[in-house]
Amino acid sequence: MGITINIPLFELSNFKSYIKGVGSGYLNMLIINLVGLILTPFILKYLTEEEYALFFIAGDLLMWLGLAQLGVSSSYNSRAAQLFGQKNNEELKYLTSSAWGLQIASSVVIIIGGVILSFFINSLFELKDNTHQTQTFFLILVIAAAVQVMGQIFSALLISAKLINIDNRIKIISVLPRIVCTVLFLVLGWKLVGLALANMIASIVPIAISIFLVRRKFPQIPIRLDLWTKKHRDMLLSIWMSPHFHFSPVYSYISKSSDFSREISR
Repeated sequence: MGITINIPLFELSNFKSYIKGVGSGYLNMLIINLVGLILTPFILKYLTEEEYALFFIAGDLLMWLGLAQLGVSSSYNSRAAQLFGQKNNEELKYLTSSAWGLQIASSVVIIIGGVILSFFINSLFELKDNTHQTQTFFLILVIAAAVQVMGQIFSALLISAKLINIDNRIKIISVLPRIVCTVLFLVLGWKLVGLALANMIASIVPIAISIFLVRRKFPQIPIRLDLWTKKHRDMLLSIWMSPHFHFSPVYSYISKSSDFSREISR
């Protein structure tokens, strides 16, 4: 006598999406780590150890500026996933547009903070040579960080719609322009500025792809600043201020900074 187990189609579909998302996530991490291992010796042929350290320390400073995000993406993912489950597109378009407005505001804060910090970057690291190049390199990194924050809402929308697999694939694709641009710009002798430009291009590519896919898959959810509302802005910030989300972005940045500091001190 056989036993029949009936699994609802939607549960089976969710399970498949979960497996694809986890698999593509691990593949993304593997590729990023492998690319880092391969590119590092190549980069060190064109940069001094001091320049290479400066590149990572500058990125560390930008992570602290990234605190201006106020955890908007996490708050948005939490609420947007619920709205997708309820198929409430009307509420989604206002929530998404409001989240985008907050991220644009965060990007402006990052740019302002980065520009101010750029005036002190040379004295901060006691640099006397190529000061103009160092300042240019840092400003490019600041712009790249601001653009990345501004475009996070499109990635967050895909994740909230249970399209994590697609979001991970986009990240995997963005590795290619990073490799090509890094190699090309270093060979051309652009040094730190070349690394910063490669970083910026690698940040723009996944955002452009995400914007295209979001507009194609979710035409019913327009993302425009004129749909920004105070109600949804306050909702996103209140979710972040709840005990579950409070200080999670801060903890993440502090952990990354501490790990990097320990690595440098070795």
